[in-house]
Amino acid sequence: MQKSAKELALIAIFTAVNCISTTLIQVYIPATKGYFNVGESTVYITAMLFGPKVGALAGALGPALADVATGYYIYAPATAVIKGLEGLVVGLLSRRAVRRRIPGYLYALAPSVLLLIIGIMYYTGSSELTIGIPKLNMTILVEIHYLAWIITAVVAAAALTYVARSPECLQWVISASAGGAIMVLGYFLYEQLVLGYYAIAEVPFNIAQVLVGILIAVPTVSTLSRRLPSSSRRFLLDSSAIK
Repeated sequence: MQKSAKELALIAIFTAVNCISTTLIQVYIPATKGYFNVGESTVYITAMLFGPKVGALAGALGPALADVATGYYIYAPATAVIKGLEGLVVGLLSRRAVRRRIPGYLYALAPSVLLLIIGIMYYTGSSELTIGIPKLNMTILVEIHYLAWIITAVVAAAALTYVARSPECLQWVISASAGGAIMVLGYFLYEQLVLGYYAIAEVPFNIAQVLVGILIAVPTVSTLSRRLPSSSRRFLLDSSAIK
């Protein structure tokens, strides 16, 4: 009973966290009437810290509620399935031991370099950016310079290289990459086969969303796992072991 209550509390809390992070920053994508957001990061953090059950349910409910709250109703059913499966996979794989076959810094550099390439190719110039929460948000037209992506990539590479010293880092990067692949493929199939949109246009944006999620989630989880008091560590460990 105690474990069930803890599990329900975590699902409720991180459903709200995932919803807020998904609505906090949105970049509209005209070709598919979808949007880029930073909510991927908290889906990964939830799954890595608390395991597949909490990761799947909070990952499904939070982003789907965000779709409804911000007017992207046609995406809500797909989001619930795709993000739920994403949270499940990240939660499962982040707990599996992975043998390090190549230097850890390469796993840190690869997402940063890929983000730099996609950012310069698809995210420079004018973009419609929504900041805030439903009914209190603000939409502005922003001009993104390629130097912003260079700075972002350098900072991200430095942060990931630092945390790559931890043996768990490889597990986190691989698990988030696998979950991200499910997200990219899931939305592509939904937009192409169900909505009839030109789905390939959104693939680079979704890949960038995965990369941003990894670059935020991995250092965050690494910092939390090292800096939290021992009592909090035990709470996280017990929560992630809930079956």
